[in-house]
Amino acid sequence: MSDILYKYKKILIEDYNLDIKSIIKNLDSTDGNVFNVETYNYQYILKVYDAKEHAMNMENTYDLLKENRLDSPQIIRNKYNQPFTNFKNTYLMLYSFINGSSLFNISLSKKVIINVAQYLRKMHDVKINELKLPVVPFKVPEGKNSLLHFDITKGNIFIENDKIILIDFDDAKVGPALCDVAIALTNLFISRKNGTDINGINIFLDTYYKNNIEQRQLEEPIIKNIATEWLKYTLKNPKLDKKTIDGLENKLLWIEKIF
Repeated sequence: MSDILYKYKKILIEDYNLDIKSIIKNLDSTDGNVFNVETYNYQYILKVYDAKEHAMNMENTYDLLKENRLDSPQIIRNKYNQPFTNFKNTYLMLYSFINGSSLFNISLSKKVIINVAQYLRKMHDVKINELKLPVVPFKVPEGKNSLLHFDITKGNIFIENDKIILIDFDDAKVGPALCDVAIALTNLFISRKNGTDINGINIFLDTYYKNNIEQRQLEEPIIKNIATEWLKYTLKNPKLDKKTIDGLENKLLWIEKIF
């Protein structure tokens, strides 16, 4: 066990009263700040944030989700009833572990698509009040601000006992709800391997708009533009590997054919 993992383990034992069996780095994390924690009875996810403001934003975001009965991981408070522990100018936050399966391992059936669309619509309708999150980092149409997940991928959507659970709000923003709609359509229904799932897109949009055809037709061009801008913004990330870049560029081509 590395020195840093040993120190994290010590904090979890002392501040959370956990009987740690193992703690390992989650290699699927693109930011390298996620660790899988296992006790002799339960599993948890440990995240390490560089900024206190980010940790506080996560506390407020997950509290808001819980208040509105939107299923998501729960923050485990330490023995001081604090949502995170300060360690050498970083902030350790412990989350409950989701035992369900991600959409990577589940087919996108009509029922699943409907449930995902309903979850997002409910989340976007939540009053965000004084929620302080970053704004969308590219130009979007002005309008009502909503809580945005901003990283809707198959890996961040879980199903447990037929419930949709959205995880990993680390990139959460405030902005027009159509940003999440555009990202969801791009990541869930467009792929280099399978092309565009038009039927899935229609099921999603019909559900999200509650069959309000007029509003959907009015906003479809906006969704298309946001999807394009989001892909261009994402492609500027210098950490992307060639396979990811090729996939995103392919999505850009398919976006033009959707609406």
